[in-house]
Amino acid sequence: MNNTFNIIRFGKVLKKDASEYLHRYGWYLLIIILLPVFYWIFGKTASETTFGMIFRREYLLILCVIAMILAPARLYRDFNNSKKGVSYTMTPASSLEKFISMVFYCLVVTPLLFIVGSVTFDTLLTLLPNSSFKGYIWEGISSSLYNFNNIKFLNDGYFSSHINPASMDDFSLEVFYRLNTFGNIAVSSIAITTVFMFGNMLFKKNKTSKTFFSLMLISVIAILFFINYMSNNVDILRDKTIWEKVFENILNVVLALRYVIIVLMLSGVFYKIKTQKY
Repeated sequence: MNNTFNIIRFGKVLKKDASEYLHRYGWYLLIIILLPVFYWIFGKTASETTFGMIFRREYLLILCVIAMILAPARLYRDFNNSKKGVSYTMTPASSLEKFISMVFYCLVVTPLLFIVGSVTFDTLLTLLPNSSFKGYIWEGISSSLYNFNNIKFLNDGYFSSHINPASMDDFSLEVFYRLNTFGNIAVSSIAITTVFMFGNMLFKKNKTSKTFFSLMLISVIAILFFINYMSNNVDILRDKTIWEKVFENILNVVLALRYVIIVLMLSGVFYKIKTQKY
């Protein structure tokens, strides 16, 4: 029955996971949604401090990713537990149905609930008298996190301590734009979450922290490899045209690698669900 799919049985799995969702993760998700109240209070107590929509949009994006990577360890923390995991295995559903339900709640339900909750809460804080929030969070949204057709975002107050896109050259601006399209942000968020989903299946204790440090170790190795490559090809740094071409190729590989990561991690999750022994 591992690879079979029955809509009625699948509906029961969805219902079971939904009943456990609020119990296991509801309060955690609510706390993450309410976190922006701290910098709203800071803005009220600090003289003439306001937070524009670009800053808040990026902050909520970070919180959304955090909410997504924490979800697997909270919702399915008992999966590979030698005692508590038996009840999950005994659920009358196929491995495929359990897998789809897991993907649905981790990659669809969690970000959707976060977005609805956080945007609603941000709007309420913005509507308060003398609010430290300036502008509605959805204002100026196009296909990108930043609306390059609207110069208003440059005066949002966010870029005072960051690189201002108005000062970038054409190549840097193109890279900046590509990395901040909603499509790229969504794919990157999903890729990161699938890594933590697999880590939740792989590790038995301290699932999130072990996955995080494993990811950091791999990142450090990749950075060292890149530094070594560049140190052996110093001429690339001296020629801007060559450097831009090399960087663009690396960027394309990294962006494509996210899809490979998603497929590999989800395949690993499905394999673990099918083969888990107690």
